[in-house]
Amino acid sequence: MARWHGAYCRVPDVAVDAGVPSCQSCGECWDLESFVAQQRNANPFPQIPPNENPGDLDLFWPPTVPYAREIEIHCLPQEEDTAPEPPRIYNRELGPEDFRLLCLQGSADSSSPIRADLENYAFERCPEYEAVSYAWGGEDNDVSPCQPLFLGPYWDPLPLTNNCWSMLQALRPTRGMRMLWVDAICINQDNAEERAEQVARMAFIYRDCRRVISYLGPDLVASPSISSGFPRRQRLEDSVTMADDELFIGGKVNFLKLIQRRYFTRVWIIQELVLPRQVSIPVGDIELCADQQTARNLPELFWESVGVPWIGFLAQGGVEGAEIFDILLITADSHSTDPRDRVFGVLALLPTSRGGHQGPLRPNYSISPLHVSIGISAHCLLALKRTEMLFAAAGLNGYPTWAPDWKVRNQGLALRSEMAAEEKEERRVESTSINWSSTVRKRPPSAQWKSSAFGNRRTRLALTTAWDHEACVDGKTGALSINLVHILQFPTAPELVGTGGEGGQVFSVQPRSVPFCGVADREKAVHLWLTSTGPLHETVDPKTDHLFLLDEGDKAPLYLVLREDQDGTTDENTFKLIGCCEYLCF
Repeated sequence: MARWHGAYCRVPDVAVDAGVPSCQSCGECWDLESFVAQQRNANPFPQIPPNENPGDLDLFWPPTVPYAREIEIHCLPQEEDTAPEPPRIYNRELGPEDFRLLCLQGSADSSSPIRADLENYAFERCPEYEAVSYAWGGEDNDVSPCQPLFLGPYWDPLPLTNNCWSMLQALRPTRGMRMLWVDAICINQDNAEERAEQVARMAFIYRDCRRVISYLGPDLVASPSISSGFPRRQRLEDSVTMADDELFIGGKVNFLKLIQRRYFTRVWIIQELVLPRQVSIPVGDIELCADQQTARNLPELFWESVGVPWIGFLAQGGVEGAEIFDILLITADSHSTDPRDRVFGVLALLPTSRGGHQGPLRPNYSISPLHVSIGISAHCLLALKRTEMLFAAAGLNGYPTWAPDWKVRNQGLALRSEMAAEEKEERRVESTSINWSSTVRKRPPSAQWKSSAFGNRRTRLALTTAWDHEACVDGKTGALSINLVHILQFPTAPELVGTGGEGGQVFSVQPRSVPFCGVADREKAVHLWLTSTGPLHETVDPKTDHLFLLDEGDKAPLYLVLREDQDGTTDENTFKLIGCCEYLCF
């Protein structure tokens, strides 16, 4: 970013005339039109690495996942020598234990240019500061950087979005200065390594700040002034209501109306509102103040009626006892411009070590969205043993069929997760009118079901190897390798016969129309019954589809519908995931 001063200007002396800065030392004047023209074609967001082609993934993130590859050594990609020169305002690089703070200069003139300084501090030796939560694009999602923030003695202009600029205008003091942490400014967004390191330390940044100020937009927040006064500070639980459609009702704020704003759909604001111990939300002439007592002072029904699962953790310092799988579930309705931030943007909510590190799950902006999605899915399944994740398998184009779409809420997955957490009684293969077990058969597909009596209806299918023994993910293809028990190949397509509880559907699988187990009467033949949230009657193909058991020992089993991979590039033990079943009985 070139300076607007003369080439030999060493001691700048900037004055402002009619809102336009000029230097008395070199005689140069800042040009607004030129500044706007430069930003017109600029990409406001850092470049996202493209998704790799199938078979060329080179997976290595996160390090908790056992990846199988021909050469068990992964080399990080080399930095290109053609990296853009960092802006002058970020000439001072951050050390591993450092971060930047924005020193916002005060002004009694609300129309004057916004000025500030960037200062580097160690995390453990820094002044008191406030952090700001806001949406880059605001309510109209205008992400074009078109407003200047002037930094340092040379008044170097940093382009900001309208919403970010109006936020600084609202927070600028009438005199003195104010220490703030603003992500878009305090992090060099063009430096992927710095961005990843600072995102990994956001737990510290937000927990250690004096408070977080939640800026909802210029239509709700006015710039304070000595003449107009300052907003009334009131506790959130004493100042909100859920009635009517208006935002302001009898001196209170309609929280249900407020939370419908686009701001609350952004993934980044979740950690910004959950991690701090105090949150201030200016709304009109009221400043809603929340702390750790707020969630306890409001009834649970209040938080449930809001319809935003994570909002009940407001100002709680984190989500106690949660794993990344749980956090991805409760934040599933949130969005981000960079699809990788769907994961990276909530890592700060995980328990942290001393200094605010998230352990092995650390952001890496050098990898593609596909890499992040497969990596976090494999971590949830193989490191956390959250097999219920397979209920959300999406089969997205270019993605492994076992990987979920983390951008979409899956109600069946949420229900399955709740059931697993409650340690519900074990559900095993049971018979209805007779006792029988399936004989595990290898192919050919013509193999028939067989029945045999056994004394205990809870007798389990014998399993000699744990499902996750030597489990891994292929580093090139993303294929998942786990141990399953083969139950049968579908003899006929499932028939939808009814609906079950918790959103599931009941399916019946009938034997082939041939003498079966010596029983000629079809009505007396053994039938298979399944429950699933997916349309098995539309998706299952008896020619290629099989039913497998994923046995987790004392936990409730999981039944997988797998399809033979017939692309000719893999062996006969390779399948594609078609669906999952919760219950099975004969």
